[in-house]
Amino acid sequence: MKKNKIVFSTILSVALMLSMSVCSFAGEWKQTDNYWYFENSDGSHPSGGMYVIDNSPYIFDNNGILLTSKWVQVSSGEWVYCKGDGNLAKDQWVGNYYCGSDYTMATNTVTPDGYNVGADGKLVSNLQA
Repeated sequence: MKKNKIVFSTILSVALMLSMSVCSFAGEWKQTDNYWYFENSDGSHPSGGMYVIDNSPYIFDNNGILLTSKWVQVSSGEWVYCKGDGNLAKDQWVGNYYCGSDYTMATNTVTPDGYNVGADGKLVSNLQA
């Protein structure tokens, strides 16, 4: 029971963090050289954090460059994966790691498809629980 309470409070905390730390913007995507950025309608660019654009969360570095194909630790200490198109992985496996419905890497749990992941988030075994 205590474990369920901890898991629930962690999920709730992450959900609140995601909903409070993101802003929604209108503008357009632009590409320069080998990276993407978003230009707001006022000419500014989101940078240094997570932003919601067209109802999807994205993470930008301090220079406003969209992060892609990499794991990023967010302010809550949780890890999220920025896919090749910049969208955050959700309800899916990324290699041996599972990103849940809150976009964060699952740890010390059984994934919705029945696999065990350890404290570091890595798949413990290919055997279902």
